[in-house]
Amino acid sequence: MTASIPDALAGFTGEILRPGDAGYEERRFGYNRRFDRSPQLIARPRTSSDIALAIGYARENGLEFAIRGGGHHTGGLATTEGLLLDLGLMAEVKADPERATLRLQGGALMGAVQAEATRVGMGAALGVNSTPGIGVIIGGGLGYLSPKHGWGCDNIVSAELVTADGEILHVSAESHPDLFRGIRGAAANFGVVSSLEIALHPIPPKVLAGGMLWVGRERGRAAIEWLRAFRETASEDLAFYATMEWVRESRGVAPELVDQPGISIIVCHIGTPEAAAAEIDEIRRAIPPDLDDVREMTFLDVHGSMEDMIADRGDFKAEDDEVLTSLTNEALDVLFADFAAVGEDQGGTAERAIQLYPEACAIARGDAGSSALGLRVPTQWAIHTGSYYAHLDDTDAEQGWASGVVGAVRATSAGTGSPGTVNWVSVMTPERSRGAYAGTYDDLAALKAVWDPTNFFRRNANIAPAAAGTTE
Repeated sequence: MTASIPDALAGFTGEILRPGDAGYEERRFGYNRRFDRSPQLIARPRTSSDIALAIGYARENGLEFAIRGGGHHTGGLATTEGLLLDLGLMAEVKADPERATLRLQGGALMGAVQAEATRVGMGAALGVNSTPGIGVIIGGGLGYLSPKHGWGCDNIVSAELVTADGEILHVSAESHPDLFRGIRGAAANFGVVSSLEIALHPIPPKVLAGGMLWVGRERGRAAIEWLRAFRETASEDLAFYATMEWVRESRGVAPELVDQPGISIIVCHIGTPEAAAAEIDEIRRAIPPDLDDVREMTFLDVHGSMEDMIADRGDFKAEDDEVLTSLTNEALDVLFADFAAVGEDQGGTAERAIQLYPEACAIARGDAGSSALGLRVPTQWAIHTGSYYAHLDDTDAEQGWASGVVGAVRATSAGTGSPGTVNWVSVMTPERSRGAYAGTYDDLAALKAVWDPTNFFRRNANIAPAAAGTTE
């Protein structure tokens, strides 16, 4: 039963949950259950006016304010002991094929967005999973359309934004262009994004996509080195990312290949069938894989292809991220030096992986002045570490591993000190937040001082208002 609405929230048309209410326990957790917080109030709005009322209530009562779209951030930013704004009731998505755009509300999940886009024969530039929410787009968004169409945030056309003062604004390149830049990569630092309009792009009815795997340290290293060079010449219709993993029996390889390190890639080619076959065959000829599951499928199928694997992982997550100016041999030496740690025996309760994402082509061409993302280097790669584990007591060890790998790579000559985007870092310190925005931070801090001088929106990869100097 939904709790009664406080008098100060009179006119709120959504749902209010307090501790003990049906549904409260389910809603208070985000994706990463290591962050165990109990909000005083969970407000589930149906309209932007509801959002404004919730902001006002939190301000008047001195409550920390957190925003949840999909709740997928592994740093627990969508949790709080104060007021949690859960946008799950605002989940409408609607494509406009004539304008090649799609409007989504703040609680929509990316699987629903992609399903609506493909319904009209198009695709949206998002991440690679179906379960995250709008934060993926406003915090970056690296996915299968990124080589050709850039970050997800580069594809934002307009937004409705509810500010710290409860003002409801239409934000675009023409209307409040300063805020428009801010929401393209700085997530919820400047307000609650109640809806977005994003660009859509043509895709073929079927794409060539799937996974390849090379088993063994030497074959894995050779595959990565070849793919590094291939990214420089491959078409922008081809997207891929690589994962350093421990090869389990569940991967379906021959018994003699099990229980070894390996490198897998997920590929997706959105070009013509002939062009797709030619480029994928080039990979097969140059570095024949031990496992090849690349085949024709719909774009929607490839977008959700990781979901079963994610669902089987532990309740607790430890992640970290670093962007390199290039994937140097020095960085690869660091990554491969202790490859066995990826498969280190945790009694079957943890799964570790290191992912390597080329951030090239349209990502690098994007104008840093039009977004909050300050790194746009044509040869840059992102290194993402993740541990997914079953016992909370393992948190220090698993976060230590994830951040230790990233720290070692950061110390190489290619390290930037930046996680690149705000989406993946489990431990978001002020230093990591500043690094995420790189050269745009000072401009964004000045903008924050105008629109949120008290730093009300601080449960995020926080940008401190320029006058404040530090985050709260």
